Amino acid sequence: ENKALPPKSKPRPRLEVKNGDILITRASGVARLVGRASQVISTREKLMICDKIFRVVEPDETRVIRDFITKILGIHHVRGQIEREFSTESGMMKNVSKPVLLGLTFPLPPVPEQQKMVQALGDARTKAFGMRADAAALRAQAWADFEAAVYAAEDADDAADLIAAAS
Repeated sequence: ENKALPPKSKPRPRLEVKNGDILITRASGVARLVGRASQVISTREKLMICDKIFRVVEPDETRVIRDFITKILGIHHVRGQIEREFSTESGMMKNVSKPVLLGLTFPLPPVPEQQKMVQALGDARTKAFGMRADAAALRAQAWADFEAAVYAAEDADDAADLIAAAS
């Protein structure tokens, strides 16, 4: 979500979102969103980073790739470190500080291994997405078979046989 700048405000170029930026949610009323990261693939001009977001400074890509950074912040061990350090200074809003994020610990494999891991995760997620679509189609077909059998059956035994035959 984003909001337009007030009419009298001028955009600040240093706060403009750029393609390739890694953005981390600093604060949210939803705990699972705090500390989550995403990489900007495409953006429009003059979109400013809000005060609830941190931008990761240009990572040294000889040591860590952008996709690895965005994925590592989602693993259980790292999420636990973030969630243990939440502050709630503003009521219900959960916050994570820059020192907490900079102090996170996790293994940092060589870049080629990071690339392989990120690719494997992407492949698995693509496969899972396809399996979910297949499962949804199977559920829809099962309900259609059930409904057809209910209206086509002469009695309960006949309905059960029709459903079994359709499966």
